[in-house]
Amino acid sequence: PLEAPPMPPVGNLPPPMPHAPPPPAHLPPPPMPTGHLPPPPPPPHMVGNLPPPPTGNLPPPPTGNLPPPPGAGPPGPRGVSNLPAWMTKQQQPPPEEPATKRIKVEDTTTTTPVDLKVWITQQIQLLLGEPEASLVTFIHNHVTSQPPKPIADLLPELQEVLDEDASAFLEKLQHQVAVSRGG
Repeated sequence: PLEAPPMPPVGNLPPPMPHAPPPPAHLPPPPMPTGHLPPPPPPPHMVGNLPPPPTGNLPPPPTGNLPPPPGAGPPGPRGVSNLPAWMTKQQQPPPEEPATKRIKVEDTTTTTPVDLKVWITQQIQLLLGEPEASLVTFIHNHVTSQPPKPIADLLPELQEVLDEDASAFLEKLQHQVAVSRGG
């Protein structure tokens, strides 16, 4: 029978030399390092049944009173940090209070004239947890200015401080201003 001629080497490489090392694709895997190696990952079906990790020469975890991580302290009353700097220049730091759930704001609008500044102070205290004198003064000066300024102009400033409560607060404020002016 006839024999086929030998095939040319793949990739136009010359044939391997005698006693040459095998090409990279035929090399055995590299030797494993010796020493302490981490255990191989568990099979997916055993994830919940893992033994505790070995402790080895690891130091024990720290105990005692550690300082809280930055930003992990109890938050202050909502919105206080959002006040513009010019509103907080002469303000005392808030007293330490435990974090509480947000208070549901009751409808305290009235149909009889009331001291507008007192009403504003009560509402701000309900919303922020403290009276915020500089904010109360800012709002009061705006609504009592002559000539009167539109109350809606307060919305951008109050949204920074009161968030989603700003619109509802302004509606109640509009009503209180109308009542205090006799309208």
